[in-house]
Amino acid sequence: MGGPGGPRPAPPDLVEIGYWLHPGHTGRGHATSAAAELVEFAFALDGVRGVQIWHDEANIASGGVPRRLGFTKIGRRTPPREPAFGNRVGVDVVWELRR
Repeated sequence: MGGPGGPRPAPPDLVEIGYWLHPGHTGRGHATSAAAELVEFAFALDGVRGVQIWHDEANIASGGVPRRLGFTKIGRRTPPREPAFGNRVGVDVVWELRR
């Protein structure tokens, strides 16, 4: 865990949230609403001072969610945590929102 190229453990005061929608349900604000609720829940937990969202650079729609919620893009990571497949380009974009 956390080895070269593998997932990096988050600092103890940081949590990561994610979302995945069926293509027939995109563009309706569902991911943004759900992510907003997850952020609120995360910040209600003791000791949580930040929330991250990671997505593949090719997934423009996923990048819109943290942008709409006020997250800051803090970096691009390559190689990605997960192997690239399908339309992925293999670059993780990392967003963060601090309390």
